[in-house]
Amino acid sequence: MNENKNYLSEEEYQRINKKVKTTGKVLLIVGALIMAIAIGLIIYGMVSDTKAGFTAFGIGGFLNVIGFAILGFGLMATFTGNRREIMAYQAQQVMPVAQEGAEKMAPTAGVVAKEIAKGVKEGINEADAENKSE
Repeated sequence: MNENKNYLSEEEYQRINKKVKTTGKVLLIVGALIMAIAIGLIIYGMVSDTKAGFTAFGIGGFLNVIGFAILGFGLMATFTGNRREIMAYQAQQVMPVAQEGAEKMAPTAGVVAKEIAKGVKEGINEADAENKSE
């Protein structure tokens, strides 16, 4: 067993992320195909007057549930595989607003910090004066 394996390397991330994205795409395609077949069976079951129509309707409903679940897992895997890009996009959207807010708040924060420093200095001076008078 390799004890020096680095799990947080960029190469390892890229390799695993490619697998996650591929898995997501495969699950999306398989889920969509199963749901298409299921919808076809449901429609056939509704228009057919035979006993086979009821069976097709039941099988279509069952396949629809399975297809929907697989489609959901595919969406989750796709979202997970693209999370870094999504977060980078969100950060790019927020940064100008945050920067503007910081620029507008800086003068106010400076005044507040100055007043706090004056209060601390005043307290130190009073404590020194009390210590000298004792």
